[in-house]
Amino acid sequence: MPSDPLQPPALSPTLPVYGLLPQIVRTTGSPVYDNVYPAMLTQYTGNLSLRDRDPCYVTEPNGVVLGPGYYDSLLVDSFPKEGNPLYGVIAALPLFVTTCCVSGDFGSSSSSSSSGSSGSSA
Repeated sequence: MPSDPLQPPALSPTLPVYGLLPQIVRTTGSPVYDNVYPAMLTQYTGNLSLRDRDPCYVTEPNGVVLGPGYYDSLLVDSFPKEGNPLYGVIAALPLFVTTCCVSGDFGSSSSSSSSGSSGSSA
């Protein structure tokens, strides 16, 4: 069996090639440009908790508006070019929603959970 590599080696400096490694990002504000949101890349710290690690940007490729929350995403590019990493959301539904401690205005989000009737019994 030959010991030759399947692909030729890089003979000059190249950009690193990253595999498809899902990351969890937390949105931190309103869109800064055409469905691109500021976010923080998070890191698992044990006991079902996450901590903010690095600033980044996140976008939803289908144009779905993202609200405050944590999203499963993949690295797709950088924004602006040669700036912070840009992650693409895998699913527009957040892993879980944050309602506290989010800076920025995400528009009006109305909840109709209190619109049911409370039946009274005698």
